[in-house]
Amino acid sequence: MCRLALRFSFIAFARAWVRQQATSIAFQQGGSTYVRSFDAKARDVRSVLDYIPASQAALVVANTTAGQDPAVIAAGIQAALDHGATWMPAGTYRVDTPLVLASNACLIGAGRRRTIIQSDIPGDSLFKTAASVAFVYLADLSLRGNGLTGAEGSGHAIDFIDGNTGDSTYSPQQCVVERLDIRNFLGQGRWRDAGASTVAACAVMLYNCLQVELRDVYTSNNGHGVIFDTTQNCRLRNCACDSSTKYALLAYKNENLIIDSCDLVSAGDGVADPGYPAEAFDWGSGIVLSARNRGFVLSKSKMKARVAGLATIQSHYSYGDRIVENWIRGDAQTDVPHKAIYARSTPGLVISRNSFDPAVTPFSATQKYETIELYETAIYHIFSASITENTFGEVVGMGTAYHIKLGGDANTRTIRPIVEGNIFGGAGAAAGPVTIDTDILVKDARISTGRISNNTHVAWTNVTRTAGVTASNVTLAAMKIGPSLWSPNGGTITASYVGISESDLTITSAAFNPPSLAAGASTAIQTTTVVGAALGDTVWASWSASLSGAVIQAWVSAADTVSWFIQNQNGANPLDLASGTATFRVKKAWAA
Repeated sequence: MCRLALRFSFIAFARAWVRQQATSIAFQQGGSTYVRSFDAKARDVRSVLDYIPASQAALVVANTTAGQDPAVIAAGIQAALDHGATWMPAGTYRVDTPLVLASNACLIGAGRRRTIIQSDIPGDSLFKTAASVAFVYLADLSLRGNGLTGAEGSGHAIDFIDGNTGDSTYSPQQCVVERLDIRNFLGQGRWRDAGASTVAACAVMLYNCLQVELRDVYTSNNGHGVIFDTTQNCRLRNCACDSSTKYALLAYKNENLIIDSCDLVSAGDGVADPGYPAEAFDWGSGIVLSARNRGFVLSKSKMKARVAGLATIQSHYSYGDRIVENWIRGDAQTDVPHKAIYARSTPGLVISRNSFDPAVTPFSATQKYETIELYETAIYHIFSASITENTFGEVVGMGTAYHIKLGGDANTRTIRPIVEGNIFGGAGAAAGPVTIDTDILVKDARISTGRISNNTHVAWTNVTRTAGVTASNVTLAAMKIGPSLWSPNGGTITASYVGISESDLTITSAAFNPPSLAAGASTAIQTTTVVGAALGDTVWASWSASLSGAVIQAWVSAADTVSWFIQNQNGANPLDLASGTATFRVKKAWAA
């Protein structure tokens, strides 16, 4: 017995000595001047698994969901978050209770295919935020919904929803989500507070947030990809949203929201979300929606493969939307209009330096491409827009109704367009017949104080451009139409303008030799044909030789006719001018 007691005493002493050494022996990281104990070093990183019972943790690490207790796993993850643990080792974690993110919460997995959180939470979010939250960080995780729809389906994967909207502050603030893979959230989730109507489940739902950034996030097979609602200065960068039931991206009532370098594809079942928003709009569904935003930017991104709905990109009642430097395909997978961009009452709209690249669809026999449409219905509203430096392609096997349409529901609806520097036409000869009804259609609107000019219309081999610019039921007010470049490079341009004339028409007359003129005398009135000239148009005239103080005057005297004369006003008597050529520029006098 004495020997046994001595042995136990020695073991106890050894353990105490080891513990003492761990707290007293100095540890210094290479390159660091800071000295601490081995015990402190060992406690550096706390793992989520430290808060989960060993038997359950073993199932997690083995990626075995059978036998896991989702309530125990969820409680362990929540305890880890509450105690500041940040490391979530590889494994599959099955949970049935929402995980609440407080300020400074941080959760970092071992990688998007290594750390997986499986949500068994019907109708509620996997991650949700408490009130007044800031500085949340989530990274390197896979989030999986149950793939069910309706009441049994998973709610949002992440909801960054302000839990205290009544305090006039924005929360969550300055949060970052990066390198996540989010799939199969197809149920319903909250879109504001708990009492609000629900919305189709989102990969990420943001409401009343400030400076939240999502980057390198992939979403697939969710109700919505990402919704931004009433946020300020938020960002979506280098993300991909694929196979969303409603919208890949929905932006509503945000300020300074930037979407950059993203892939937004295969979305839109054509059915409006019945619970969102409270405001009634005929939105349907699609790839991207901007509504009532201020300073929305969509840049350097790719959009294609709309299932159904109104258009690939929609803009409604926003101010200052910028759609720039994107690759856009306006195709649809169902028998609906093949629109790339539809904008309604969106002043300050900029559509610039985009590449519109169509493709043949199964519905080429029933649909044509309608690439961009601007639509106005309010009589006192001015829809100002700039459509510049875009390229518009064509595809064999599917026609194009128009590339740009400027219009409304009556010719009193005002649109102020700048349509310049665009290239209409592909990069070379088409392999088969291609027909474009018109490049620019102006219809049922008052087009005011803008320009449609300096565009390039190319018809390569096998391409027929029936018309370049077509107008119907239009009031033109102080508009400049043309000049533009018309280039039938092996193809056909049937007409440059239909129902409208170029604003500036230039013609050079035959050589004219003025007679000797006494002081104050004039030549006989000459007439020159200028097709398209009309009474009230303004005429500028010039003379190819020196006028020596004489003047040349011109005016439209009848349809297609310019009258003109030269008068000696320099006092010389007589004045004998050299032969020369008269040149006239006629500017259309549109309705005021």
